[in-house]
Amino acid sequence: MQLIDAQCRAEQARAVLDMWLEAEILDHSETALVGALITILDGVPESIRDHINSLPAMGAE
Repeated sequence: MQLIDAQCRAEQARAVLDMWLEAEILDHSETALVGALITILDGVPESIRDHINSLPAMGAE
């Protein structure tokens, strides 16, 4: 998997978790677990993006 794809998947996972929280269909324990997953994902897409942006451009010398 390429890094850009990993970045997109992390962003998509965060969006799904946010939707679950907003749907208010979870009990307290499930809400805590979803919140924990969101916390784990915090900063991951940004870190991947920063790493991609720090790589030299292909073909650059």
